Amino acid sequence: MADVKMALDGVKVADFSWFGAGPICGEHLATYGATVVRVESETRIDGLRMVMPFAKDKTGYNVSGYFNNYNAGKLDITLNLNTEEGKKLAHRLVAWADVFLTNFTPRVVERWGLTYDKLSEINPQIIAAYVPMQGYDGPHRDFLGFGAILTPITGYNHLSGFPQRPPIGLGTNYPDYVINPGHTLVAILAALRY
Repeated sequence: MADVKMALDGVKVADFSWFGAGPICGEHLATYGATVVRVESETRIDGLRMVMPFAKDKTGYNVSGYFNNYNAGKLDITLNLNTEEGKKLAHRLVAWADVFLTNFTPRVVERWGLTYDKLSEINPQIIAAYVPMQGYDGPHRDFLGFGAILTPITGYNHLSGFPQRPPIGLGTNYPDYVINPGHTLVAILAALRY
């Protein structure tokens, strides 16, 4: 059987994201053939590794079903980006990549020197997707959170339930699973096509 060429074969992604929205977007890129290198903090691994469901009778950092699902098909490295050596290695990865992806807050991105102006000095062709929870600028830019926080902030919860009763919300982090990774994926694909 001949090798099947995937739509994103040859595309290289530096995935500096965590938990749900960023990693899910990166996983979609990997599913269609991109080489995705997931970067985790050496000092503080992705908290999703500690979220159930866990593999039965297993222990360690690789037993979370959620983490493994959202990071399937990726390579993974740990770096301490608070050190000069960690930053140098991150810059080497950026020089190699076609796409840079992160959903960390701008405060963290700035501290690590991963802003677009810095990345484009290293790799002028880089496509950079920054998807922090509440945007890259404005008064809430450094707020941490998940889709369960976004749904009431955006008014999505208000649209749920019956008119004569209080809103019931979605009961899940829906923006993290569908909306944010989907929109980010489409934006990256458009940039790659361009």
